[in-house]
Amino acid sequence: MEIAHPDISDIQEIMHLNNKYLTHNLTDAQQRSGFLGKKYSHAELERIIGNKEIVIASDQGKIAGLYLIGHKDDEGTAPYDRNKAIELLITEEVPRSKIAWPCMVCIDEAYRGHGLFGKMLRVLMEGVKEKYIYVLCSISEKNIASIKAHLNNGWQLINTFEERQYFLYNLTFH
Repeated sequence: MEIAHPDISDIQEIMHLNNKYLTHNLTDAQQRSGFLGKKYSHAELERIIGNKEIVIASDQGKIAGLYLIGHKDDEGTAPYDRNKAIELLITEEVPRSKIAWPCMVCIDEAYRGHGLFGKMLRVLMEGVKEKYIYVLCSISEKNIASIKAHLNNGWQLINTFEERQYFLYNLTFH
């Protein structure tokens, strides 16, 4: 398994994996193993790849997982702006520009349970630690699998807002 930053030629396969695990494409039983709520566009992924804010796990040329930080061009990040807990993180030492959000992680079902979440997290965070102090993600309260994975990999629950749990990853501690 190789974990690396993708290039533009990987976008279609990234979009396929993203779409495969969108909540509205899964049964209730499948959602218990984790799901995604946001679909990223080609243009958004181009920007995220250009910013080196995504890593992919590849197994013999097939994308097995992805982990990204990246704003969407739609209202997908609006709850972060409404959540006042974020404002508590902003100080003179930590301006808003040093806080990244949102995050998305997706691991193809065949590759789950082998530590890929943590491996991709470490590579991604190593690559952005000079840009950011904190990374935030929000997870639907219904996505128990994702909540557990984040808690087991160094993320800290900071609050619950609008049926989502918000997690903080402090890059200065890792």
